Amino acid sequence: MLATAVVAAACGGEAVDNTADGPQETVAGEASLSDLSRDQKLSVCQELAELLDQDTRAVVCRHNGISAIGEQLPSTDDLARGVCEEAYQDCLDADPCAELPVFSKDCPVDVAQYRRCAAEDLESRFQAYQELPLCSEATKDAPSMYFRVAATYPDICWPIVPCYDGVESGTD
Repeated sequence: MLATAVVAAACGGEAVDNTADGPQETVAGEASLSDLSRDQKLSVCQELAELLDQDTRAVVCRHNGISAIGEQLPSTDDLARGVCEEAYQDCLDADPCAELPVFSKDCPVDVAQYRRCAAEDLESRFQAYQELPLCSEATKDAPSMYFRVAATYPDICWPIVPCYDGVESGTD
């Protein structure tokens, strides 16, 4: 799982509206990830989800479409475009906060570092994934391009990786 709930869940989860889950509280940057309540994690996720404007989300979801071609290995270009489009649309429709990370109790990372990680990770992915073809232009061989396009995982994110202990529902 990636070090940011927004990027990790940007294309996962169900299409659910979490905005009605109550008022979004601002979580202090010095708060430890391991001490966050579910509501605080949801608040941070909703805040970070705002980084996913329509253009950014479209580029990130393009990656999911091309990845789906590599996973399903369709036999024709038309089937590949269909697989790509379905995964792309599922990603666009997904609630980025449907699943929230569970952090280990000894996680030394604070919310401020988590926010910086999310912003840097998303920027890295956006820059790299712009090179991927649109689903309408994808072919059954598109995953070979996917392997040549790689986002650089920001150094600030590496300390967060060992903190993950799974996920919990972001919906009630």
